[in-house]
Amino acid sequence: MDLPFKNFIKNITQFSISGHYEDFSLEHRLFNNLCFFSMAACVLTIVSNALVGITWQMHIVVLLLMIFFSYFYYLSRFRKLYKSLTIPYHFLVAIFLSIMWFFNGGIQGPIGYFYFMAIVGAIVFIRSFHVTVVLLLVNFIILVFIDYYFPTLIVAYKDSFSHHLDICVGVCTVSLLISIGIKKLKENYNVEHQKVEQQKQQLSQLNAIQSKLISIISHDVRSPFNSIKGTLNLLKSEALSREEIAMLSERLSQEVDSTINLVNNLLYWSQNQLQGLQANPEKFDIQEAIYENIKLVSPQAQKKNIRIEYPEQLTVEVFADKEMIRTVLRNLLTNAIKFSYENKEVCIKKYIKEKEVVIEVCDTGVGIPQAVKEQLFHLSQYTTLGTSNEKGNGIGLMLCKDFVEKNGGKIWVESEEGKGSRFFFTVPIYIA
Repeated sequence: MDLPFKNFIKNITQFSISGHYEDFSLEHRLFNNLCFFSMAACVLTIVSNALVGITWQMHIVVLLLMIFFSYFYYLSRFRKLYKSLTIPYHFLVAIFLSIMWFFNGGIQGPIGYFYFMAIVGAIVFIRSFHVTVVLLLVNFIILVFIDYYFPTLIVAYKDSFSHHLDICVGVCTVSLLISIGIKKLKENYNVEHQKVEQQKQQLSQLNAIQSKLISIISHDVRSPFNSIKGTLNLLKSEALSREEIAMLSERLSQEVDSTINLVNNLLYWSQNQLQGLQANPEKFDIQEAIYENIKLVSPQAQKKNIRIEYPEQLTVEVFADKEMIRTVLRNLLTNAIKFSYENKEVCIKKYIKEKEVVIEVCDTGVGIPQAVKEQLFHLSQYTTLGTSNEKGNGIGLMLCKDFVEKNGGKIWVESEEGKGSRFFFTVPIYIA
């Protein structure tokens, strides 16, 4: 049996009966299981009674009980009214087991085992089980004394064979249902355990995001603003030559550009992590997106006399979120320029691979150490400097990874320290 089919069967048996854990609380799912297994117990009891030859009154009682359990299951599983059903369920079980006691041999019959199963079911499946257990035990003790003092009220078995067969079937039925019930309890426990682990991971991730945000805001955002403020104070001093003013103005422009890019990435990334941005795919020409970003980063490249080479002329229509892909291209091109030496080049290539277009952005810069490369697309506390001391904090690459994956693509890097880097990412091709 292949794995997908196994998972399908598991979903049917685990979630269709009790309800999915995203829609039902643990107590609600357990009560749904209890109602369903009570229905199953009634079905098995009807079959065993037919084999043994129990009186027709017993068949009617069990059939009525199964109808009530079915109705309870419907109200709990599909109408989600389980909180108002727990107490009526307890009294219903006690009443019907009492009636069945008189028609099914009393202390000599298997109903005592069903009392035991009902008590185990209450302990396992019902959160506030103490009242139920006391009710069932008191009810059982009263029936035992009635059986002792008024034995004529009990319908006896026709013969010894019917008695032994009924006991055998009763024990097997109770054992089977208790085994299935405990298995369902373990399954629900595992689901709750997985939910707790996921919540722990999410909490840990949120704490890491918070720490990273605080670190960036306190250092990488505050420091540029302090530098900008200092530069503006110097420009106001009127004690600078034209050459010094031009140099400071150039430095101020670089700081502003770098800070704007950082703040934009930071806002995108924090919104994506905390609110979960969703991709809105559409058909567009990847060629246009590349040209737009080349034009956008050209002033940054000109400051370092870096050539941006893009010899490709092939038009390729892709299906992805246009703004997300633009952001990815802009970040990769900005990083390539930032970490390239002056008077070098940055190259953009694209080629089709099956149903995807692969975009490559390569530079002739400092390269990436192996230790840093392993942490490149993940949350980490490190800041790097470009070849002209431009600051990098890794937010842009993490944003690229999130955006590429949200659009069904992959992103990776090939780099050797001192020999430059090649970043690749894929975008699905539009198929009409």
